[in-house]
Amino acid sequence: MAYRQKASHSKSKYVKRPHVSDSSPEIITINRNLKKKPKPSVGDIIKSDNDSDFNPEDLLNVFRSHEIVNAPTAASESSSVSSTLTSDEKLDLILTKLNVTSQDVKVNGQRISALGKNLGSDMKKLTKRISRVELESTETSRNMEILAIRNAKLESRLDRLESDSAKLALQLTGVAEEKKEKLLEKVTGILVKVEVTVSQRWFTEVYRMGPFNPDHTHPHPIYIKFHHPSDKKTVWLNRFTLDAPVHLRQHFTEIVQRTRRALQPIVNYARNTDHFKDTYLTFDKLVVNGQIYQLSSLHNLPEELQIPLGGSVSDSTVYFYGLQCPMSNFYPCQYTYGGINFNCIEQGYFFGKACHYNKRDICAQLLAESNPVALKRLGESFGRKDWDSPDDSREMMKELVTQKFSQNAYLEKVLLSTGNKSLVEANPYDQYWAAGCTATNAISNRDTWTGKNVLGDILSEVRQVLCDNQEIPSLENEED
Repeated sequence: MAYRQKASHSKSKYVKRPHVSDSSPEIITINRNLKKKPKPSVGDIIKSDNDSDFNPEDLLNVFRSHEIVNAPTAASESSSVSSTLTSDEKLDLILTKLNVTSQDVKVNGQRISALGKNLGSDMKKLTKRISRVELESTETSRNMEILAIRNAKLESRLDRLESDSAKLALQLTGVAEEKKEKLLEKVTGILVKVEVTVSQRWFTEVYRMGPFNPDHTHPHPIYIKFHHPSDKKTVWLNRFTLDAPVHLRQHFTEIVQRTRRALQPIVNYARNTDHFKDTYLTFDKLVVNGQIYQLSSLHNLPEELQIPLGGSVSDSTVYFYGLQCPMSNFYPCQYTYGGINFNCIEQGYFFGKACHYNKRDICAQLLAESNPVALKRLGESFGRKDWDSPDDSREMMKELVTQKFSQNAYLEKVLLSTGNKSLVEANPYDQYWAAGCTATNAISNRDTWTGKNVLGDILSEVRQVLCDNQEIPSLENEED
């Protein structure tokens, strides 16, 4: 139906509107008593039953009156449509939406289930792979232990072969070096002075032990290997007929030399006593009054042969340093750790460091080396000196030092003989394991210490553990 606004003239008020043109102002009459009718909506106009009442201008006026400003959105259409639906239709619409939502949930559930199955399958594969890697790692560790044992046996066999070969060899010292020298003729000419008939056929090998040195004050020794032990013995027994500075001396392998250097302080100490003057070294063995001792049996030495500790001793402190000191990491000793045999602390320590950094090639090189200086140089060629954490390296060092002294009765006796004295490694070149200064400076002034003396502290801790173990009586003694 058509909509026309009527104005009443009973009570009116005149309002002046702004000028639109040059004509007189437009007068608008507003009836205050007129009751306003609700504005028709677009739906009311379209749904009108009377076609004669439909006027397109009315529809245009509704749009102009800003009842509808923009095109209707989906939400507005839905709300307008739902307002015209009955309760049953609304319920059907809600059920349809719920059905669609449940289907979406079902599809998403199936997707999640499929992802879960895939994830479970991936986890199983990952678990199997981890198990396989762990098995391979265990097998690799076992193989490394087997190889280490074989390597130790081969090294021991090689040492015996070298020792046997060394028994046929001598060193000729004090012979001046030349750029191009005929050593065989030179050696034969020198040994003729031994007052025995020497032939070049006596020798199987002759060479200079080192590169050419133009400094004639310290020439390298000449290595001489004989065909037969009797030939060597003949020359050796007549060695004192040689003219200085030429001398003959025994040739030893590196391991034997290290062992002899460790045993030499005992020889020097015994010869200054009244009852053990007949003390000497034969290859890597110590002979005291006809009794033979090795490094592993030094705990059986007479009580009178308690050797100095290889350093300076004060009333409250023991300062040690050097290969000849039993408390030094360079001191040769046999001990087992992790099923592997080691010949000194340096070898075991740097082997553990190589395992820590997974350096398998260096592990093999360390096990094949016996010189502690070479071991230290090889062990410091990779990684940090204190590993990733100083606590890791310190713990490893303490375990190895414990095994060293607990598996060697003589070394244990030496360590326990220090009592409650402080132990200080007087190494001026080490700022972590040692005090960072010499024994002379360490004794004179404690403030000269620039190092932490970690090895000295570890030795004190190990000494206390060994002392406590000795004080604990065994169960068998308690039962007796």
